[in-house]
Amino acid sequence: MHVEVKSANGITIEPIETRLLANRIVILDKDINAQTALEVIKQLIILGKDKDKPIKMLIHSVGGEIDAGMMVIDAMKSLNVHTYCLGTAYSMAAIIFTAGQIGHRYMMKNSKLMLHEPRIMDNAGGTVTSIRELSKNLQETKEKLIKVLAANTQLPIDICEKFVTDEDLFLDSVKAIANKLCDGLASVADLTE
Repeated sequence: MHVEVKSANGITIEPIETRLLANRIVILDKDINAQTALEVIKQLIILGKDKDKPIKMLIHSVGGEIDAGMMVIDAMKSLNVHTYCLGTAYSMAAIIFTAGQIGHRYMMKNSKLMLHEPRIMDNAGGTVTSIRELSKNLQETKEKLIKVLAANTQLPIDICEKFVTDEDLFLDSVKAIANKLCDGLASVADLTE
């Protein structure tokens, strides 16, 4: 998609992504994998040169790979990133959403977060030993996600353990705010400021 931009030199056509970056907006709207994470990180690096100005990260994602999501969180931590959940921030996308600067994590009125413990996404099989090792790794990953969520929200570990369980936990904007995973509501008008 392209947008018309008026200037002293006339009207030019540029990709909407270029215009969004010029307004310090990064969008995470795909499944989270290494390629998606690297694209987001590249944009954060470009915008991170001016650390005084906030970066607005708009999220609408069903989540994805934990390691890829952790790359994005690591990149966000040294920057002033405000997060906005546009529609859904599920699974790893919800963890990324909570990694926004505290006081600046916003949801649209009808958006939702969803959290759950790590899952095996393919047909895992193997020996008893390999399955035992996989189970151990999943447990360690779960504990890591709980610690990351606690750091992102400044909530106690025992509270965060209740968010990362074997069942999908859906939170609308009201519940997310009440549980301190979100700081307030936003509208599209807030994104244009």
